[in-house]
Amino acid sequence: MREIVYRRSIPLATQHLAIVQSRAGATAGILGAAIMVTEQILAPAAVDARAGRGAARGVSDSVTAS
Repeated sequence: MREIVYRRSIPLATQHLAIVQSRAGATAGILGAAIMVTEQILAPAAVDARAGRGAARGVSDSVTAS
């Protein structure tokens, strides 16, 4: 994995990059998915839409649907 990342990246982008094994082990995928969902739900546009301010900011129906 490390070789592929370094081969496909410019040196400046990987200058301080550390590729290490996850300490989360088998739950890493589930934790990542949970973080992505949480970030989506708590995104400013999503919060505004749920608070009824979505129309004023042009939030799409896909964000407000739950």
